[in-house]
Amino acid sequence: IEDNVLKLTKNVGSMLGGFIIDDLDAGATIYGFTADFKLLIGGGNQADGFSFSFGPDVPDAGISEEGAGSGLSVCFDTYDNGGGEAPAIDIKKGGVIIASFKQGAAALMRKNAFVDVHLEVKNDGSLTLSVAGTVVYNNLVGAFVPTAGRFGLGARTGGATDNHFVDDLNLTTITAAPTHPVVTSASPQGADARPDAVVTVTIQDKAGATVNASAVKVKFDGADVAANVSKTGDTTTVTHDPPGVLASLSAHTVN
Repeated sequence: IEDNVLKLTKNVGSMLGGFIIDDLDAGATIYGFTADFKLLIGGGNQADGFSFSFGPDVPDAGISEEGAGSGLSVCFDTYDNGGGEAPAIDIKKGGVIIASFKQGAAALMRKNAFVDVHLEVKNDGSLTLSVAGTVVYNNLVGAFVPTAGRFGLGARTGGATDNHFVDDLNLTTITAAPTHPVVTSASPQGADARPDAVVTVTIQDKAGATVNASAVKVKFDGADVAANVSKTGDTTTVTHDPPGVLASLSAHTVN
């Protein structure tokens, strides 16, 4: 910490920084959290990025832009390694990308000035992220699994560099379990989804609140559609196969 700012890396080559916030809730299960902070990326020639992670096994070590641990990581990847994977703001679960925001990502996150970051995981597991006042993800499901854990912030430089600074970090955790059924997964997600993909949503019952499978109705892009609904134990699975091929570079909603 320098000048009252957390400086994970400066504009110097081959740096790796990490900042750990240990378990805030004495081992209690965390069902969600809100994180607000100011993030500065820039000042160099664009590498390698910043990450924010939560999970039970975030290590006592430097953390790269790829995140760390088996839980949730939000990754601000600024350097394209040649595969077109970056610049991007990625959501990872257990190190696997489940959603990737690329179009305009560099201009949004790399301003060489502090921008506001708001990350909210509700106790139903849905994730909302805004950066510099722009909503990047809104109620994304499937990225978070309730667990005890701790937070880790990290950043890295290599042959190319940037400053990666954090200020005014505020964390609020949620230890109350949801009292209603929750969506535990939804597919497809992300920019690489197939245009002929089948939409699949799974919903898990919670104590005292169960899904009546025969009463489930589905809307796709605002229109009522036919869907297959099945229930096994406490899990309801809903599938819908949209006719034809969906337009590329388009977002679709399921309700």
